[in-house]
Amino acid sequence: MKWLKDIESVGWVFWAVVFALLLAPGIWLAYKLTYDTASVLLRLGCGIFLAAIASGLISWLVEEVIHRRNVRRYNARRKVERKEKKRKKKK
Repeated sequence: MKWLKDIESVGWVFWAVVFALLLAPGIWLAYKLTYDTASVLLRLGCGIFLAAIASGLISWLVEEVIHRRNVRRYNARRKVERKEKKRKKKK
């Protein structure tokens, strides 16, 4: 499972895990929000839809935090490299 070590390539895996975790609460919420006359397939579909949307939002937020952290690290590393390069140039 070498590909799991690269945190930037596990977005869909993370989404699937969060989707599986939110599936039961999504279906429960769909049952609470719909009328009693609504069909079971409609309720299940709404629950699946709610879980997919919520897991997409959560996955997007986590990926954004990871991306910004990586950009900040990259910029800090580049800044140190530029300072070292200037220092070597002066000597």
